[in-house]
Order: sequence, then structure tokens, then C-alpha cells
Amino acid sequence: MAIEIEQYVTTEEDCVCFRPEGPTTSRECLRRLEQLAIYCRENGATRVLFDTTNSTIGVATGLDVFQFGSGLAHFWPAGIRLVILCKPSALDSARFAQTVAQNRGLSFGLFEDLENARAWLNRAGFVPQTTIPNAHSLDVFSDNS
Repeated sequence: MAIEIEQYVTTEEDCVCFRPEGPTTSRECLRRLEQLAIYCRENGATRVLFDTTNSTIGVATGLDVFQFGSGLAHFWPAGIRLVILCKPSALDSARFAQTVAQNRGLSFGLFEDLENARAWLNRAGFVPQTTIPNAHSLDVFSDNS
């Protein structure tokens, strides 16, 4: 695991918890989450709580938020359940990122309180996916008629 995320990662109740602190940017959060995804794959983790409540994410444009959601969907492992805990003031931007990620095949939980986030993360019925659906797998532009 990269040293820069090591200080923010703990394991609680069969869940990897990632709690960065202090000022950051959406791009830096995405980079840290990519490192965390590698850590989870290497260690067989299937549940992750990303708690942003002790972070201050700088002003993000709509494009920044879009790129966060799109980037997360691009690299997040399909078999690892992710929930993001955020401050109420960041919920609108986080919902937009969630929608972008969902449109690219990644579903994750988004909550502003720890109790509901943990309940979602630990609910029964989660079966890790082995692949993320890819809308481009259909060759709709083929000239074969």
C-alpha cells in the first residue's frame, strides 16, 4: 500500500475504512481511491467505507465532479462494495458523481450519517460482480447487415 494512504486506512467490523483528513481536491481523492482499490484487491477486501467527513475538498467544478464519478467507475473493482460518507454540504456534488458512476456501471452507497452507511454496506444480499456491464460491448455500429 502506498505510504500516503496508509495512515488513513483501518479495518473495522470486516470493512476497510478510509478516512482522509484535511484539505484536498477531488483529483487527489480519486488518486487515493485508486490506491485503495489496489490495496483492497491485494488483501481480499470486499467492503469499503470512504469517510470524507474530516476532509475539506476544495471547490470543485461540475467537470471535476463528473471526472471523479467517471474515473471512479473506470477503476473501482466490481467485487468490492463501496459506500461514501460525506458532509451534508457536499451531498449534492456527491450525488452528481454517484449518478455519473452509475451511468458507467458502478453502484455505490452515499450517505451523510455513519449508521445508515454501515447498514447499507453490511446489508444481506451483496454478491460481488465479476464484471461491470459495458454498453459498448454491443456492436451497434457494425456495417454487417
